Amino acid sequence: MLSGAFDLDTDFQRLTFAFASKSAKSYRAVLRLVEQGLGEPALIIIRTIFEDMVNLTYISTEPERLTGLFLDFHILEKKKYIDYWEEAGLGDEEVGELKEVWEKQFQSEYERVLPNYPKRTYWSGKNLKEMAAAVDSELAKTYSMLYPYISGFAHGGSPLALESYISQTDTAAIRSLGTPSDAELSEALVAGFGLFMRCLRIFAGACRLDITALSDLGAQGGAIV
Repeated sequence: MLSGAFDLDTDFQRLTFAFASKSAKSYRAVLRLVEQGLGEPALIIIRTIFEDMVNLTYISTEPERLTGLFLDFHILEKKKYIDYWEEAGLGDEEVGELKEVWEKQFQSEYERVLPNYPKRTYWSGKNLKEMAAAVDSELAKTYSMLYPYISGFAHGGSPLALESYISQTDTAAIRSLGTPSDAELSEALVAGFGLFMRCLRIFAGACRLDITALSDLGAQGGAIV
């Protein structure tokens, strides 16, 4: 797909490689689901690809600083999960062991990076919509058109996502409603391919690869979808 040796000398290059690899695996799953007539589950995975793409695109606007912020945030996530487990009443012995490991291995690092995250919910200090808007108006538009729609399929409590099922409950059995169909297949193919290609382009640019193959891949993908 891409020619040339990968240049992974910087954290940003390694991060783009990680995002591109994760997106490639996710898009393979999308293709398998589409082949089986399962468009709605495919859209759930596309939501993840979109989130990866927005994060990666935002990081690419200021690679060195934002890569550091992104990578360091994992220490806050570790702390969050330990707090969750303690709050949920996980066994005292297990929580005690986790806290002991935390204090020995991570506490000092946590205290060092914590001031960099005034909004501890988001590594960047922005939610996904805000990151998309900070990149450019086109990505903000894509967010508005795509993300709320595909999120409806990811969240179990969305009436809109269940509307087509509810409308058929008088005439169809559960067996027929649960079978593969052509619903959402074209949407999944088009959206998934476009998002995956954007991740690949950022990776290729960061690692100084020959991206001529991407033009051919884009043309082939456009012909398919």
